[in-house]
Amino acid sequence: MYLKRCLLLFLMIACLLNACLPDLIQNEVPELDEYQIVFQKINSNSRVLTFYNIEMNEIFNLAFTREVSRPIVSRSDKVISLLHTSNNFSGIVDLETGRLKKCGGWPNSWIANDSQGDSPFDIIMATPSTVYRYDLKDCEIKEVLIDFDNHRDTLKYDGGLMGFSMTPDSKQLYFGKERWSGMGLPTKFTLYRFQIAENDLSEIGEGISPSVSNGGNLLAYFSYNGLYLLDLATQITEKLLDFPEPNTVYPPQIYWSSDDTKLLFHFEPDRKAGDLFNNLEMIVFDLDKMEKTTLPIKGLYPSWIQ
Repeated sequence: MYLKRCLLLFLMIACLLNACLPDLIQNEVPELDEYQIVFQKINSNSRVLTFYNIEMNEIFNLAFTREVSRPIVSRSDKVISLLHTSNNFSGIVDLETGRLKKCGGWPNSWIANDSQGDSPFDIIMATPSTVYRYDLKDCEIKEVLIDFDNHRDTLKYDGGLMGFSMTPDSKQLYFGKERWSGMGLPTKFTLYRFQIAENDLSEIGEGISPSVSNGGNLLAYFSYNGLYLLDLATQITEKLLDFPEPNTVYPPQIYWSSDDTKLLFHFEPDRKAGDLFNNLEMIVFDLDKMEKTTLPIKGLYPSWIQ
């Protein structure tokens, strides 16, 4: 009986210790300056982030004890912001300590760096109905940028958020929405612009997955039939590439290179019903050369290591 009690006590202590221990990186952390891209590896239970060197066609797989998704490299080369795929809570990879930290709160569907933030822990996240600033260090909401429930007159239909992007001066927020299909209705993509200080929301066209350039003058986005570029000063729109309708289960997220000359995103051009990732591509589009390059690797949500 005494032995059983001791064993039970030991198991309880072990369980408590295990619950308190942080998630760990399972192998050695790479040197980020040796790679240009980081992305979520598929067919790995989402527990691997892959770093990729475009010129050398070399990869490094960083393995975790928990699921990770949508990595973005912050202004610090010691922190990687991300979402957990199991519940879409936010988190960070601390490359110095080799630990993975998770914040609780709302489940999120999109994540981006905050250009107006004071530290690499400052990010912007979005639920299906809210976009807000967040502090990953203290796991706290700093500011709600828009709550869709307050703009039902302009948002004329229910649907999921399909990407957001803020101008570098934090004056304008662009986002896309998809009307949920049903009752014979076709899918509808709508692109919006929100003037933050004026609390003014307007519909500006058809599209999802908007991405503002680092210079703040260009907006890349997807529509039903391709990749587009909008000049925010002249309001002139240019079609860059022909594409079929984007997959909205894992919609593409566009990232600009630091010099605003290249776009990076994943795309699934030939999805079959009931099956994902049949023909998944990771694409770099060179705006100077107007040239599309399909990388010889497969993955989701690639982002530049700036």
